[in-house]
Amino acid sequence: GNTNEGGDGRQVPTTAEEKGIAEIRLVNATGQIVLTRQSLIGKGYNNIQLHGLSNLTDGLYVAQLLMNGNIIDNQKIIKN
Repeated sequence: GNTNEGGDGRQVPTTAEEKGIAEIRLVNATGQIVLTRQSLIGKGYNNIQLHGLSNLTDGLYVAQLLMNGNIIDNQKIIKN
């Protein structure tokens, strides 16, 4: 397989209005939160590393980024 698509880790690029702790939630196709991570991000462009995906079933996931409890970004991630 293509190493950019598969494997354990993903990069989630995002732009933040302010620096702080972001919560990343990985949600599966049925709406279950299968992974939660916290990451310190800076104001502006960030590239968050998301690891621990190797145990998850192949398929489509949505990475939700939250700051202060508000969703600031949603990104589709395909694991295969």
